[in-house]
Amino acid sequence: TKIWLTQTTSKYFYVTGVSGTTITVNGGTDYTVANAAITAPYFSNAATPFGFPHWFAYTPTWTNLTVGSATQSFRFKITGKQVHVYGYIALSASTVGSSPVFTTPTNLSSSYPVATNASPLGSAIYNDIGTQQYSGAVWTYSTTNQVQPIVLQTSGSNLLPSGLAVSVPFSFGNSDRMIFDFIYETA
Repeated sequence: TKIWLTQTTSKYFYVTGVSGTTITVNGGTDYTVANAAITAPYFSNAATPFGFPHWFAYTPTWTNLTVGSATQSFRFKITGKQVHVYGYIALSASTVGSSPVFTTPTNLSSSYPVATNASPLGSAIYNDIGTQQYSGAVWTYSTTNQVQPIVLQTSGSNLLPSGLAVSVPFSFGNSDRMIFDFIYETA
């Protein structure tokens, strides 16, 4: 369900949960519910209601990656129970640790295997600016609201997943980019 309401200004949200008389909404970082009167609420179950923005910004929380003054641009849209995330981080005064992970805008469905039986959710590109580009993937992680970017590396004639690290797939530095495009089922 999608909601359009007025709370001083027009705001848009996805309904992400219902419990009794309480609804949980997600407007990313674009829209937040204030402690103020709500007027003119409109609800829609249509896939693409007129005027609804569909894509919302969000800022992931990183583990094993110090953002520093990096530029991040992440956004998501929800269609039914499917969440599509697209985003990038352009590193600046950042530190990439061993096997970084980042949060998703909603919890992943519990039907996904996690940790050693991780599921691929989509693609990742690691751009060593001015040098080379590396392919990877975004995988489920051991919690319900985090994903792990991995890199695909060759070992003989096999293509194997590997966690990112300070120098894997290259030594990350200023202006290097990580780009992600993935889809998952929300809880």
